[in-house]
Amino acid sequence: MIFYIARRLLWTFVVVFCVLGITFIVFFKLPAGNPALRFAGHSPTQTELTQIEHRLGLNRPWYVQFGKFSYHFFVGDSYGWPG
Repeated sequence: MIFYIARRLLWTFVVVFCVLGITFIVFFKLPAGNPALRFAGHSPTQTELTQIEHRLGLNRPWYVQFGKFSYHFFVGDSYGWPG
């Protein structure tokens, strides 16, 4: 019985990790162009784009972005998703 529960918990973690990965790829890596443009609105300045990229962590490597994305999924943040 314990082996069954452990196996189910392991598969739960695998499924959650896969869903997080797919969601991250769809929202941050697949869209053509700069993701900061989608959050900036109409005709943003370069300063606003740089500030949004820094705030969202888009100027960091993908694995750091995924770590931040996963952390905020489990813990949440005080500013609302994505941060």
